[in-house]
Amino acid sequence: MAAPYPNFDGSQACTDPEHEIVAFLPTPDTDVSTAATCCDTCLFREPCRQYGLENDVQGVWGGLDDAQRRAYRRQHQLPEPPWISEVLDDLVLASRSARPSHIVMSA
Repeated sequence: MAAPYPNFDGSQACTDPEHEIVAFLPTPDTDVSTAATCCDTCLFREPCRQYGLENDVQGVWGGLDDAQRRAYRRQHQLPEPPWISEVLDDLVLASRSARPSHIVMSA
């Protein structure tokens, strides 16, 4: 299951209008150093980074882009997060198993 979303209060560095959102949701040719520098001074850096490490997200989270998070997980022997489709599949299976078995669904 997904980790709780960090309790952002709107004061985090990435909400500053001076920073372009494109830096946090980069394309392959985008320089992420602007976002990473912004994260360096943010009080929410650690919970944001933790969220990025524990969930199937894209972009810069807590100063780490997708590739940096994969490398961090390998270096610290952390598991890869399940893809969101895997999480949804688990929820569907749990929902189906919670139904009483005597109910017959008709078409």
